[in-house]
Amino acid sequence: MQKLAAISCLLILVGCSSHTPVAPEKDSSAETGSYKSVEAQSMLDRRLLRILEMQDRLYQEIEREAKIEKVNSGYLTQQIQDLSGQYESIIADNPDSVVPYILYGKMLRRVGDTEEAQLIFMQANTLDPKIAVVKQQMGNYYAEKGRPHEALILYVDAISLDPKVAVYSYGLGQLIYEYREKLVEDGVYTVTQADKNMVQAFRDAAKLEPKNHDYQMRYCESFYDQAYPDWKKALAAWEGFQEKADEGVESDAVHLHRARCLMMLGRYDEAETLAEMDVVPLLKSTREHLLKELEEHSKNPVRKYSEIPVESETKTPTKEVGVDE
Repeated sequence: MQKLAAISCLLILVGCSSHTPVAPEKDSSAETGSYKSVEAQSMLDRRLLRILEMQDRLYQEIEREAKIEKVNSGYLTQQIQDLSGQYESIIADNPDSVVPYILYGKMLRRVGDTEEAQLIFMQANTLDPKIAVVKQQMGNYYAEKGRPHEALILYVDAISLDPKVAVYSYGLGQLIYEYREKLVEDGVYTVTQADKNMVQAFRDAAKLEPKNHDYQMRYCESFYDQAYPDWKKALAAWEGFQEKADEGVESDAVHLHRARCLMMLGRYDEAETLAEMDVVPLLKSTREHLLKELEEHSKNPVRKYSEIPVESETKTPTKEVGVDE
C-alpha cells in the first residue's frame, strides 16, 4: 500500500491525478466513460506497483552480489530486459501518461544504461515539458557528458519549476563548480558571476534542507572555491553551521574552519584561540598545520578582504539564476 501511495504522489507531483475525477453527468454513457478512465488509471497504478517491487528485488540482488564480489551478469541482464519489456508494454498501453517514462528512465540510469535513459526522459519531456525531475535527469546526463551549457539551462529550468527541491539547487552549484572555467571561457558567466551563483545555489540547498549536514558543509566550503572569497560571509556560514554540527569530528572541523576564516580576516588572536582548542585525533595534524600557517600569516599579514575586480557584463544563461546579494 505504501508504494501504491507513492505512485499516486508521483502522479500528482508530475501534474497528473492518481485518479481521474468523475464529473457529474446525466448522460449514462458519459458516466461509463469516466468510470472506465478511473479503472484504467487504477490498473496503471497496480502495474507500476508490481514493476517497482520487481525493481526492488533486482536492486537488492545487485547489492548482494556486489558485496560478495560475485556478479551473475547473465541473470541480471535478463532481469533488466524483463523489466524493460514490462515498462515498454505499460508505455504502449498508456502513451499519454508521463509517469511510466519517468520511472523507466530512472531504472535505466540506476542500472547504468544512461544513453537509453536519456532517450526516455526526452520523450517524457515531449509529453510534458514542465516536470522538474525530468529536467534534472536530462541535465545530469549532459553534466556527465561534459556538456555544461545544456546541463545549466536544464538545471535552471528544474529550479524554476520546483524551487523547493534542494537537490536541484545543489546540482546547479556542483555544475558551476566543476565547469566554472569553461563557462567563463565561453562567456556564459564572468568569474564573479560564476562564483556568486555557485555559492547562492549551495546556500539555497542548505536552506531548503537545514538538517542535511552534507548540504550545510558544502555551502560553507563553497567560499573556498571562489576566486575572491568574502571571508566575512564565510565566517558567518561556518558559525551558523557550528550550532548544528555533530559532536566530534564534524564540530571540531567547523572550529578549525572558523579559525581559518578569522585568520584571513586578520583577526589572529581569535583565530589562535579557536585553533588551539583540543580536537579529535583525526584532526590533530590539520590543527598543527593551521597553527603554523597562522604564525606565518601573523608575521606577514594578508589582505583582510579579497579585492574583487570590476568585470564587464557578459551574456548569462537563458534563465538567470539568483545572485547572492
